[in-house]
Amino acid sequence: IYCEVHYRQDTQSFIRGIENAFRYFGGVTATVVLDNLKAGVIKADLHDPVLNPMLASFARHYDTCVLPCRPGMPRHKGRVENTVGYVQGNALKGRRFRSLNEQNEFLRKWLGSVSDHRFLGSPSIANPTNTSKGRKMNQNSLGMERMNVCL
Repeated sequence: IYCEVHYRQDTQSFIRGIENAFRYFGGVTATVVLDNLKAGVIKADLHDPVLNPMLASFARHYDTCVLPCRPGMPRHKGRVENTVGYVQGNALKGRRFRSLNEQNEFLRKWLGSVSDHRFLGSPSIANPTNTSKGRKMNQNSLGMERMNVCL
């Protein structure tokens, strides 16, 4: 898993979080499945969802496909909701942080020492295959410069 905390749930923060996840895993996935949050999806629709233009540009930049979950179908979210609870109940429970940077630094260390061992059985390594799912990563896209997101 990968996690980081942001003060806002705006499009720029959302995109930066996805980009940081790509770097953490060492590659870009062929698809990014997301909930229909306002930062990513302008209009949720089963057959013709409308992505936020900045997210659509991000997907083109990294040559990946963004697929919003089907509206009203919680099972399409996969394990994401359980993972949020796991992070909140395990990594963050009872802890206070002086800053967002301190919290994210703690989470980076926690990912390497606790979470990666739980999910993978060994520390995570940058690898073109995400070993927890066996999904291929697009290594070529990661070498690009970060997308310019005005914050």
